[in-house]
Amino acid sequence: MPLDAVSLVQALAADGDDVEGLLVVGLDHERRVCGVAINPHHRALSFMKVWELEALLQELEACSLVVGLFPTGRVRQPTRHEVEAFVDLRSRAHRAQVPLDDCIVARGGRTWSLRELCTLSS
Repeated sequence: MPLDAVSLVQALAADGDDVEGLLVVGLDHERRVCGVAINPHHRALSFMKVWELEALLQELEACSLVVGLFPTGRVRQPTRHEVEAFVDLRSRAHRAQVPLDDCIVARGGRTWSLRELCTLSS
């Protein structure tokens, strides 16, 4: 069975403290993982630039991207600011024709989809 982006991020989150920073997962036209890039220095979506996503889309030869965010700190649901940062980045990426499907935030073995949270809050 092909690995999907959410399962990949959830598996890494379940491993505990081994992953830090930001993970970008490239998906092919069948929505299967076709590549992964890691940046241990980014700690929040607000640091991501659309040109970085565009370069990763090309480098991974992907049709769309999913970001996995592994911030440090206590276990808590993503804040409104984090959801709004995703909505803003996704909108700017869309204008640049870079499909950003979701951002999965992983803290302390728990995961949240920012796409789902922004749907719930609207």
